[in-house]
Amino acid sequence: KSTTTVPINCFIGSFTLKNGMAQVKTFVFDSPQATVKGSGTINLSNESINLDLSPYFKSVGPGTLIRNAKMTGTLSQPRVSLTVTAGTFIKTAIGVATGGVGLVGIIGAETLANIGATNNACAKALKVQGR
Repeated sequence: KSTTTVPINCFIGSFTLKNGMAQVKTFVFDSPQATVKGSGTINLSNESINLDLSPYFKSVGPGTLIRNAKMTGTLSQPRVSLTVTAGTFIKTAIGVATGGVGLVGIIGAETLANIGATNNACAKALKVQGR
């Protein structure tokens, strides 16, 4: 069994707790390849996870086809499912084949604006929280 490691620049998680439920206030995970923001809940009584994850990629590649991810399961056995539509894949292939025509609309202006960004996503999240 092979494993791959991913360097982590930073991770910030802030939650409100009520009746055994942890509600995400802030969830930011930053690596050299992408920044991932999240929302959702973790049920601490049965350890179930229900998180929506939104990746923002720092370079154009196969990963930029991913629109969002869903993390479910339990803390000991989490599952991640990715949302990639066939239409997005086809449009991106056409955009690449035509030299990038329409690539901004396909991948998203925010993703392209973040390509090569060296800003620290966790520092921004802490600033928003006033820390």
